[in-house]
Amino acid sequence: YVVVSADHTGNTVWELIRDGFDDGATVVSSSKRLDDIYFVLKQFLAKNELESDFFFETIDEKKIGNSGHSFGGWTAATTACLDQRIRVSVPQSPVLGLAEVYGCRLSEYPVPIMVMSGTKDNTVTWKEQYCDYNATLTAEKYLYELADGGHYTFSDICDLDLVALAAEFDFGPAEEALQDGCSTTDNVPWHDAQTTINHYSTAFLNYHLRNSKDSQNYLVEIEQVPFDTVTFHSGQLPDWPEGGCTEN
Repeated sequence: YVVVSADHTGNTVWELIRDGFDDGATVVSSSKRLDDIYFVLKQFLAKNELESDFFFETIDEKKIGNSGHSFGGWTAATTACLDQRIRVSVPQSPVLGLAEVYGCRLSEYPVPIMVMSGTKDNTVTWKEQYCDYNATLTAEKYLYELADGGHYTFSDICDLDLVALAAEFDFGPAEEALQDGCSTTDNVPWHDAQTTINHYSTAFLNYHLRNSKDSQNYLVEIEQVPFDTVTFHSGQLPDWPEGGCTEN
């Protein structure tokens, strides 16, 4: 794979450390994320055509997928919905419903999608992600359910010295992460979790983007540790059991 990662202006870790955490700035920058992805994709497809470029003829334009976490999960799901060049998406802890604000119709989602969620997510609740997944109608969809996974379990922020970051900077996400995915007592161990995250997302991408039909054999529940923390769903699920998705 050629992996391209965008630094979203106004929404990077460096800017959070330098300027402190600002909810308003984060929300404003989020609306620009879609343009960032379109720009980066355009630039790399141009590199793919340029003989003198390192990336010349390294990209198959018909085999492009994306992934992202939190705001990045929403970004991935939305761009895959709106841009026909993107053939598959793996959003993690996303707010899928927000995609509709930007013109994506979840009821007519155009590509295969794997939503990855944690049951102890305090930022985007498990119920919200479950219900948004069910509202997303497409020919092929999967829901990865991580028992005791928090919002930041899907991020490498858990590998940072969060206590030191929270003490030295007014760094909101560091303090949040300690309670929402990086707890050594309340959350599933993040290194174990990321083993399973990598397993399912890689199999899904390989199946669709590398024509690896055998990779579909990995898109099943596995009983061994650490996979015993994952419930792997496919297709449409029953309505939320406690009053349904429409009840507050």
